[in-house]
Amino acid sequence: MNRSVVLHFCSSNRAFALGQHNAFVEGVSEKLFPSFDNIEEEADKHADEAYRRFGQMPGWEGGSDMADLAEAAFEQGLEKYENLMFVKG
Repeated sequence: MNRSVVLHFCSSNRAFALGQHNAFVEGVSEKLFPSFDNIEEEADKHADEAYRRFGQMPGWEGGSDMADLAEAAFEQGLEKYENLMFVKG
């Protein structure tokens, strides 16, 4: 087989693969990465929601220190933040 034909064929495949790679990088950069722009706020919101949920549970009404409730909610927010940072890489 003629060497120039093999190189030409390979360069075509290479160009296709690079096009696919560039499309992937562009998609990740424009669609996925921006979803991690506000993870601190997302974690804070998660902690606030946990605080409200915990406050509505029967065991928390007057039976426990509110600092314990706040600490448990903070821990849930921190876990949310750590998980998002892990996914972000």
